[in-house]
Amino acid sequence: MKIYSDEYRVYLGSLAHEHATALSEIGNDAEIAHDIAAPGEFPSPYKEENAIEFIKYANDTLDEGVEYHFGIFLKEDSTLIGVVGFMHVDRVNKKAELGYWIGKRYQGHGYATEALGIILHFGFLNLGLERVYAQTFSFNEGSKRLLEHIGFTLEGRLRKNTLLDEGFIDDYVYGLLKGEFDATDRFIKIE
Repeated sequence: MKIYSDEYRVYLGSLAHEHATALSEIGNDAEIAHDIAAPGEFPSPYKEENAIEFIKYANDTLDEGVEYHFGIFLKEDSTLIGVVGFMHVDRVNKKAELGYWIGKRYQGHGYATEALGIILHFGFLNLGLERVYAQTFSFNEGSKRLLEHIGFTLEGRLRKNTLLDEGFIDDYVYGLLKGEFDATDRFIKIE
């Protein structure tokens, strides 16, 4: 599956076995693991075997329609730069959790903003979601700024919710409703 907009420099695509090396290279960053997941949830170091395992999981859950994980690729040369997806998809209550990460050397160029615009369009208009939420660690200023920039509202703080090496930290919960998402300027195509 490929999801894209003619206006954006990135596209979202299904992950395949041939992406394992690139995925392990961009994911093998201790800062990424520390900034997005509790210890053990995102392996560090991130080896090719971890990437292969995740790719299989992503494809299995996509086929089942229970989770939607995609690679983020640069349009110009199809370089894999990160991952974005919906987890905990609740079809009854029409909601899902958004997760994402971008390789360090690709951060700060607006690629995450574009990738999130595409996945949100897909979620609200193609999956029929009414609510998308995201959690970020209290110290992850870049993630908080990104979510606020694309329209998410800070809904709460989960105090001492995650145990990291430095101790318990707070998690921030953000939400975006379908009615708050302006899809008029984001026409996506799905292949």
